[in-house]
Amino acid sequence: MVFTKVPELKVSFLEFLDRNKEEIGDDVHKMMTDWFVENTKKTRVKKEKEEKDPNRVKKSLPPSWLWKADNKEKIKEEHFGGENTKGSLISKKAKDIWDNELSDDEKAPYIEKYKVQMAKYREANPPKTAKKEKKEFNFNAEEERVVGDDWDGPHEDKLLWKYAAGRSIGEGRFDTFEKAVEAANKLPECGGITMGKNGYTLRKGNDPITDDKDDKNGPFVSWTKKDFTMPKKENMKKKKKEKKVEEVAEKVEDESKEVGEKVEDEAKEVAEKVEAETSTDDEEETSTNDESIVGSPQATEYDAETEDESDEESDEESDEESDDEDAQVQVKSWTYKGKSYLVDGNDIVYDAETEDEVGVRVSSKKSDDGWRLKKK
Repeated sequence: MVFTKVPELKVSFLEFLDRNKEEIGDDVHKMMTDWFVENTKKTRVKKEKEEKDPNRVKKSLPPSWLWKADNKEKIKEEHFGGENTKGSLISKKAKDIWDNELSDDEKAPYIEKYKVQMAKYREANPPKTAKKEKKEFNFNAEEERVVGDDWDGPHEDKLLWKYAAGRSIGEGRFDTFEKAVEAANKLPECGGITMGKNGYTLRKGNDPITDDKDDKNGPFVSWTKKDFTMPKKENMKKKKKEKKVEEVAEKVEDESKEVGEKVEDEAKEVAEKVEAETSTDDEEETSTNDESIVGSPQATEYDAETEDESDEESDEESDEESDDEDAQVQVKSWTYKGKSYLVDGNDIVYDAETEDEVGVRVSSKKSDDGWRLKKK
């Protein structure tokens, strides 16, 4: 018999010892049984909770919650007759007022307060991992499009079946029609292009179909290749293998170039050291040349370019921060195991009554709504 689980092995071995107790003797039986039981125990190591600094800079509550904190009693008086009311009901009413009744001028001070507090929080708690660089994506649905003779369209309110190269920017999704056409022409299994609210995507289908499900990414417009036939799977597999071989060959070639460049750089460094040691005059000439270069127009241009690059990076960071702030502002009510909670845009869960942070909402296949609460 083959044992696939440790508990099965444990039970069977102990039964084996009991069956052969007379042959091995009581002392040996007891010794082996005690040792086996002791060394097959499950040991659970509790994780030690990190002690949090009580004076740490805490994350700001969303603007709507800041407004609710200042107007809690007023909401009670005007909407619940001043009686003691569940915190979840007050929060629900406060959200309704914030979304539908307050003007932008009334919201402005709380949004500004949120931004100031979040700036302090980010300064005190820098991210542990570097953020991924955002790819530039400037999609304009109203752009002018030049449709070639080998393409049909546009097919209004029509979409094409199945993605041909995924939805990643620059691979299967593009911000301009020209880029999408260029990529589609290089992909034999691509039958056309569909435009939705998130840009142009490459599709396998060549027969436009009507969107009868009112897709959230619509409305759609499609263009199809003329005289398109889907390549056979065998040919597609062969091309994929050939493509992989080409990629590996390119990678090997790039690595060999890098090694060659490193060897050349090291040789140059050695030559420079030898030259520096043998001639002090050369060192003086080099230093004077360096000083002259600092004030040259080329150096000024380089400084200007680096300043422009740093400005662009700071703009990208500010865009990412604004995206984070938009996610923080969104707050929804959520019921889990019969209890009401509040969830912000980053899936951080708060107690609906006390507004204390209790954990994080994570996806789960077992729960009815596809979410579960992971407590702190």
